[in-house]
Amino acid sequence: MNRRAFEVALLALAWRPALSRPQPGTPEQRRFEAAQHEFEELVRAACRLTLAERTGFVNTVVNQRIAYAADASTGSGLDHWDTPLETLERHAGDCEDVAITKYFLLAASGAPAQGLRLLYAWRCLPDTPALRKAHVVALAGWPFEDPWVLDSINPLLLALSQREDLEPVFSFDREQLWQRIDARPHPPPRALPQPWREVLQRLPRQTH
Repeated sequence: MNRRAFEVALLALAWRPALSRPQPGTPEQRRFEAAQHEFEELVRAACRLTLAERTGFVNTVVNQRIAYAADASTGSGLDHWDTPLETLERHAGDCEDVAITKYFLLAASGAPAQGLRLLYAWRCLPDTPALRKAHVVALAGWPFEDPWVLDSINPLLLALSQREDLEPVFSFDREQLWQRIDARPHPPPRALPQPWREVLQRLPRQTH
């Protein structure tokens, strides 16, 4: 992928604001508290498994519990990414919401941070290669050489090398961004995607 395509993919990640936490005593707050409890229960269940089992468990259980739902249309084409608690509160989300939930469940269960990333990719089907679509998945691997893909579309836990339908654009964690899944991250001042930075800002306010 050339540099221009990489830059365009980054710019495509626009942002719109979202509420950080429902008001106390409302039905929304009760659903939010239920989402917190569900997240904590899933973390406890994952912690009882080995690291390899944990990855498969998180991939499967999130796919089973989160129904696909596209972002509500704003008429502007802007995209919004949910925190894991916002996704579990609705039990619905699109590809990035599912990937983010898996990422944080693995992180909260003690999976080593250096083996966790999110991947922004183009998804291209063999019979319609011209109709590629942006897609976000979680990646997990220790060592991080050919990581497992935790996907909302393909339920199978496959190595990235086996996912011929995915063309990596860039990957990122809470601190750094890499072109594709390179070993070395981009040096500062390369910024993380804006909607991801908003997730990282909202989540601490939701969990305290």
